Amino acid sequence: LQAEFERDGIQLPEEDRDGVRQLIETTVALETAFSQAVTQANYETFPVVNQGGLERLSALWANIPQEGPPGSVTLTTQQQLCNTVLKYCPDPTVRKIVYVAANTVATENLDNLAALITVRHE
Repeated sequence: LQAEFERDGIQLPEEDRDGVRQLIETTVALETAFSQAVTQANYETFPVVNQGGLERLSALWANIPQEGPPGSVTLTTQQQLCNTVLKYCPDPTVRKIVYVAANTVATENLDNLAALITVRHE
């Protein structure tokens, strides 16, 4: 708890604490913009070579198009689908592919990420 108070500038003079508060507000706004861009992005499809993990998600598996080469499926970057696969699929390779696809769909986030790096470096 003490570390959190110190991170928030409790030990600083009032004038300097205002600067810390402004940085925190800016960071929260950028993080919110990042999350909204990911959840509101247009869905994209991407192929995944299934190595045996997706069949275990039987309700999900029944609705996934079996397209492409044998053992390959096509998923979308819809957050609900991606979150389900990330949580329940035992195959780390599939989870990594889904994670990268879901978090890179919103290309406008590049500006948000650059701004977050700058703010967090201050």
